[in-house]
Amino acid sequence: MKKILLTILILSMIFTTACWDMIELEDRILPYSVGIDIGAAESDKPLFFCFSYPNINAIGKSKTQDQLVYLINVNANSIFEATNEISSRIHNPVHLKHLNVVVMSEEVFTNDTYVREVIDGIQRDFVMNKMLNLLITRGTAHELLTKKLESKQQETIEGLLTTLLMNEQESTKFTPIKVMDFINDMDNRIVSIVPLATPNGEIEIAGGGLFKDYKFLGYIGENDNRNILILNDKLTTADLDVDFNGIDLSILLTKFNTKKRLVNKEELKIQYDINIDGQIQQHIIDESTQITSSGIIEDMEDTINRYIESELSKTIETLQKEHNADVLGLLEYLNRFHPKIYKEVEKDWDTIFPDLDIDVNVNITIRRRGLST
Repeated sequence: MKKILLTILILSMIFTTACWDMIELEDRILPYSVGIDIGAAESDKPLFFCFSYPNINAIGKSKTQDQLVYLINVNANSIFEATNEISSRIHNPVHLKHLNVVVMSEEVFTNDTYVREVIDGIQRDFVMNKMLNLLITRGTAHELLTKKLESKQQETIEGLLTTLLMNEQESTKFTPIKVMDFINDMDNRIVSIVPLATPNGEIEIAGGGLFKDYKFLGYIGENDNRNILILNDKLTTADLDVDFNGIDLSILLTKFNTKKRLVNKEELKIQYDINIDGQIQQHIIDESTQITSSGIIEDMEDTINRYIESELSKTIETLQKEHNADVLGLLEYLNRFHPKIYKEVEKDWDTIFPDLDIDVNVNITIRRRGLST
């Protein structure tokens, strides 16, 4: 009996451990970026896809080729048709498991049907990562990915765009957004911001495209992006330069604490109270302007407070008057903390939000002056 069991065990090990259908890494195409544009006029396919993928043979000490990255283009109805078409043109299969970034041109993003179709396909697919980064570009996505090949910052494994969107430098110029976060924003706040990528020499990511119910509204600048982060209490540090008595004052802002509250229920007035710590980074070496008294510090704090309040108010006005986009989540705030008022205003929020009374109160405390006085 023991011999029979041993024989069965040996045979099972022989027949179950082989990877007969295994495909080696170097025999796969592993795109990490895909650009989506409107299809060419002569094509019967509505979309144009451009896949960027690393050349595995150009990586490592024993590399056999020099070209680091390849691009491959195809016209198709969907990303899945595009991968099937590519697989029929080359001998290696396309595997989208490692796809990290989806770049869509402004032309694609302004067509909410295309946006919904692309996002829906990513959401339904079993292979693609749902934490893909989204990017918008004013020109064509193909142009952006082509420019990426020329960049001195090119990364061969993760890809340049992925590296930038990791935002390890904690840039306030843009806010990375994943596909699932974009979907959640559309479902809950109905508005969202997708970072804007521009091929200016080196690729730059700053500002973003503003969306409402999957419809493209327009662009916000990098300062607006920073201000929205402050108002949403999502900023940790930021550098700021202001004019103080004709001299540049450079401040490192830290420890943001933003609170919003409904201060007038009848007239719907929202007030933001924002407390910030600050550190002086640069002023000027001059005996007449040395920071030697608490009075000078208080004057600096007042100047910074007024400047930040002015900047935040400009951004709020842009969101209200120009875009009518509640990126600040004020309706969501009313739903959570004032449900009775929320029920009264929910249906008419598009007409209420543009004229909503929003006040901003900033209080910065300069806690460190640096080594100089």
